[in-house]
Amino acid sequence: MAAVVEVGAWWAVLFAVTVVAVGPLNTVELAVAVAAAAGAALAARWVRLAAGATLGGTGGAARALALLPWSLLRGCGLLAAAMLGWSRRTGGRPASGAPAFRRTAMREGTGAGWAGLVMAASADTCVVRATDDGLVEVHALGIEPGPVERALTEEGGQR
Repeated sequence: MAAVVEVGAWWAVLFAVTVVAVGPLNTVELAVAVAAAAGAALAARWVRLAAGATLGGTGGAARALALLPWSLLRGCGLLAAAMLGWSRRTGGRPASGAPAFRRTAMREGTGAGWAGLVMAASADTCVVRATDDGLVEVHALGIEPGPVERALTEEGGQR
């Protein structure tokens, strides 16, 4: 049953992407989109199984998704500030909005794969690497972690 749900979810996403990308479909194009999405959904499941990928824990998911709209706005603001005042420095430290790398520990029970995707959705954070031991390395415009990053990582978990 789980396999049917997974393939169905893949199919729905892939079919929707096809419809959006191609635009209004006639009958033949619709049939091709249905068939292509079905084949791609089966292939996606096989690749996921071969790679051994799992969703991981969902700890912090609800809070992170609720904070995502605010994080998107904040990230766009930091990105604009960085573009306008990139070379400004204050007292030897980078100005707010200057890029920084940091390594952070994920909260217990949080899957690094989906959490990295949600963190990367903000304009001010780029997930560089996630490790099996629960660490995530990000390249961020802000010196302080954004709201989504704080929701998904441990308090004081920077390393």
